[in-house]
Amino acid sequence: MITRISKILATVFFISSCLFSQRADKNIINPFPVELSIYEGYQSLLLNWSFNDSIIPKKIIINGRKSSDQEFNLVKELKPDINKFLDNSCDSGERYFYIVEIEDYFGNTFTSDNQYPVFGTCQELGDNLNYDSTVIDVRTMILKEIFLTGLILYPEFDLKTVLNHFNSKTINEALWIENFPINDMPKYYLPLDLIEKILYNTDFMDEILEKELVYRNQLYLSPQDWNKKIKEEIEKIKSDWVKIFRAYEKSLSIISEIPPIFVFGVFPYENDSTKVKILVNQQSQQYINPEETYLLYIDEFLDLNISDQDSLGLIFLDIPKYWTHFDLILNGSFFQRIPLWISDPIINTIEGELISADSVLSLKLKSDSLSAWFNEVEWSPSLLKLDLEVAGAPEFDDYYAFSLNDMFIWEPGWDLSFETQFIDSTFILDQDMNFPILLSWNKWEEDGWSPVEYMILDSLPLSLNRFPDGGKWSQLINSSTLGSTNNPVLKNIDQELIPEFFVLYQNYPNPFNGLTRLTFDLLENSTVSFYVTDATGRVQERFLNNEFINSGTYNFEWNGENYSTGVYFFTIQAQSGNYAPAIMSRKMIYLK
Repeated sequence: MITRISKILATVFFISSCLFSQRADKNIINPFPVELSIYEGYQSLLLNWSFNDSIIPKKIIINGRKSSDQEFNLVKELKPDINKFLDNSCDSGERYFYIVEIEDYFGNTFTSDNQYPVFGTCQELGDNLNYDSTVIDVRTMILKEIFLTGLILYPEFDLKTVLNHFNSKTINEALWIENFPINDMPKYYLPLDLIEKILYNTDFMDEILEKELVYRNQLYLSPQDWNKKIKEEIEKIKSDWVKIFRAYEKSLSIISEIPPIFVFGVFPYENDSTKVKILVNQQSQQYINPEETYLLYIDEFLDLNISDQDSLGLIFLDIPKYWTHFDLILNGSFFQRIPLWISDPIINTIEGELISADSVLSLKLKSDSLSAWFNEVEWSPSLLKLDLEVAGAPEFDDYYAFSLNDMFIWEPGWDLSFETQFIDSTFILDQDMNFPILLSWNKWEEDGWSPVEYMILDSLPLSLNRFPDGGKWSQLINSSTLGSTNNPVLKNIDQELIPEFFVLYQNYPNPFNGLTRLTFDLLENSTVSFYVTDATGRVQERFLNNEFINSGTYNFEWNGENYSTGVYFFTIQAQSGNYAPAIMSRKMIYLK
């Protein structure tokens, strides 16, 4: 009996001792609640740990040692939201042991197994010439391998320039036009074709997967995640290649419509001189008559020596200080007017906008997107009447205003809304104002008002809107839409699914001398208007005037012999059933 009682008391004493011991050492709640894994790689060891969600970490401490007979030393102290650590300071062929400690906000410490610490051997990198320590993500690694593969196959191709597109935030034609010399654009077709062949080669996928030991740790991937991540990223790059190639083809189409010679930049300098940048489009340079192509100011002219262009097709000219403007005369006919009294650097975009250049010196497709934009203008010089429309949904701290010759005339008031708003206003100008007048659309920046876009008002009437809203400037066809959207909308009509009525093709040839062919496909029986206008919007010839015709392909020839050299537009407007009319224009260039 005494023996049984003694055993019971001994058991109680043992349990109590254990409980007391755990209370006395409050910093160790659970011996090994942190689960630690180590992944071996070339010249690196990747640590990955996890723990119960009930633990709220304050800091994470990595301790390590090289051999079992050494003491653990501090390797790294990390922020609480990190669960991976790359040790790339290890020696090749050596075995390393690690313990991860987590301290919470209550003074408790949680640790991985310190009795049998997790270990791994640092693999030797060897003579791997393709290794790149700067690779920070899977995409960069894949693009690097594409570059190296292409360099071996075709060392003469400029793959690096093309591959830069894959790391751009947006993939569109502006990247091609604004970042690369347009006269070099055709040569990028072969590199793009080569990239496609590399991407769709099954051996390439295998070669990338075999880079696991080289890059897996560096990219913080587990062996389980490596194959999945590689395959996902290659599919994304394939998808991006399609977008990039389509943008490239669209860019070539846009470039083919650029005039043979085009003034795109005016840059005032501190010494009061003005430098002009002129682009010679080498694709259509043969249409330039050098003897009849020059810059004209009143009765003064400045010859353009086409042979002076540099390798990028650029001509740089210094303009006399007293010139206030000049006209580009192409093949004996007026082609482009450039103002010179603007104190800021300006650029003529390909889409026909006059914008502030700031530090941008390259050719631009269009102005940068804003939360609000200049959307419509009607100018009647005989009445000195100016109608303006703005559109957008600006943030509460976005401010915009119009000015005339540096005199502010209108700061639109906006309602706080996520919906696009259309605001218009009318002004009658002072009789004393002299032509030309500079109309500026300005945005408030930290250092004051900054011009975004300019428009010149002179003795000719002006009627323009952006179609669609925020798109390209175009001549108003019917009537103004001041205070409302410029998109053609009919009341009480469901606009969610408007069918495609037609396909309007680019004229051929373009530029042209004499005849050119205009073609469109009509996909639905429709009421159609089809006509040619000059750069001011005046109709020069009508082929169809609100006529009902059946679906099919239609061809027309236009002879420019009786017209001046310059830019013209051919426009189709089609309406079918109760749907809103669809409108589209294309630009063509006539050269005598």
